[in-house]
Amino acid sequence: MNKNGIYDNIPEGYYDVVHSKKNGIQFKWHDLKFKKIYQLINDLNPTEVLDVACGPGTFIGNCSSIANFTGIDIAEKQIEYANKKYGNKNKNFVVCENAKFPFLDNSFDLITSIEFIEHISSEDFESNLLEMNRCLKPGGTIILTTPNYYSLWPILEILVSKITSQNYLEQHISHYNKSLLLKKLNKFNFRNANVSTYLLFAPFFAIFGNSISDLIFNIETKLKIGFGNLLLAKIKKINL
Repeated sequence: MNKNGIYDNIPEGYYDVVHSKKNGIQFKWHDLKFKKIYQLINDLNPTEVLDVACGPGTFIGNCSSIANFTGIDIAEKQIEYANKKYGNKNKNFVVCENAKFPFLDNSFDLITSIEFIEHISSEDFESNLLEMNRCLKPGGTIILTTPNYYSLWPILEILVSKITSQNYLEQHISHYNKSLLLKKLNKFNFRNANVSTYLLFAPFFAIFGNSISDLIFNIETKLKIGFGNLLLAKIKKINL
């Protein structure tokens, strides 16, 4: 996690406040991207989960799984917010250094990192991925999501940067597409790395209500749309 002025200037709890509105396109974007990962968590049924670059804890805080969750981030103010709002005996948030996780080897069944790798350099991506792999139990899974730059995302990035307080054109320093991300993962000899896409038009139907947006999301999921705005990578650690 690369600490820089742009990241430090994100207001405490910013994305959690967006999510807590429970309506609108921006809320539905985050809600549906989480929903996809929650479905995967339910399928995997892990006991120990680590979320890397957890921010204000929104993803962990709204997950209904009974697993034990730990969120880590370099931003102290976001971690303080997360612990205050979502911390409990099963959900804990910890400040860490970039690519230095304060955990023993083989500590987690599942590691997630949602829309994080676009904020860091290629070198930092590799360092963080190696650290995730170290902390992952054999047979465990890493799930990564990031914007798909072979989709509508570059246009959306410009629009969102103009109409919200966050400039994603400055924040997103690494741009991935399906083949590029898979190539990068294969560099680490993850023989079973898989990259797919999701989240196409569904969030924008929130202007007609959350239920319509959810319906479109379910249709897109069943149809397995191949050019969604987000990439989703799944990596399974080989059993020793």
